[in-house]
Amino acid sequence: SRVARLLRSVPELLILVKGLKAASRSVVVFFIMWSLMIYIYALFLRMVDVFDEQLLFATIPQTMNMLLLRGILPMHADFIFSSSSDNYLYWPILVSFIILAFVMLMNMLVGVSVEVITAVASTEREGITVLELATHLRETLTELGFETEGYFTKDMISSFIEQPSIHGIVDRVGADLVAVFDLCTQQFEERDMEGIKFEELVEMIMSLRGTNNAKVKDVKALLRSMRSTMREVEHNLRVVLYEELNEIRQQMYDTMKAQAAMMQDRDRDSDDGSLVRKDTLWSQ
Repeated sequence: SRVARLLRSVPELLILVKGLKAASRSVVVFFIMWSLMIYIYALFLRMVDVFDEQLLFATIPQTMNMLLLRGILPMHADFIFSSSSDNYLYWPILVSFIILAFVMLMNMLVGVSVEVITAVASTEREGITVLELATHLRETLTELGFETEGYFTKDMISSFIEQPSIHGIVDRVGADLVAVFDLCTQQFEERDMEGIKFEELVEMIMSLRGTNNAKVKDVKALLRSMRSTMREVEHNLRVVLYEELNEIRQQMYDTMKAQAAMMQDRDRDSDDGSLVRKDTLWSQ
């Protein structure tokens, strides 16, 4: 249908319609609360008007109408009063239109505008932070004698990351310097590359800030790091176990060899003793 094609062509309109549908229960509860509040205050005003005998609020419906139009919707009160004086059916139509079009949609527009401005402000702050980090880091590395246009090797990163000025720059953006060095080391080990570019180094520092939200790629990177660490630990454990087992095997071999030598010496001594006894007996 035309409405469906219109909603598909303008996704923002579809989002607003779905938002109204999702908020319908809360809106109904709000209007019920609104009506109860108007009714309660209409009762109070009617009671005060009866005691004062001024008859400013002659009936409860008239008082509720005054509170709604003059109190909540004063900008449209005269228009509604003048239109409904000719035909009372205009009143519910106009009031519902003003509540839906002005109160609800205008508040939604304000909410959407605030959300968009917040997102734009967050993006701009992120860009300013990246620009400041890149500028200060480039200036500091240049002062330390490093070329920022080429690649940074593992030894170069190890040398300049120990500088106090680099510590201050990384700390200002809320990143962990040890984590930055570990991530650089992991990149060198996993990718076997010749070096890291300056832009990649800035991106690594920004990705390791404590205020960042965890993403899927961060979880995958953590899993890769854990697998790499587990493989390294397994390899080291195998090497240690192999060396320990070889040492135990050598000790057992030496012990068995010593015991065999002792048994041979004992057998030799026993054989020599038996020969001496035989010679003694023959001599007798």
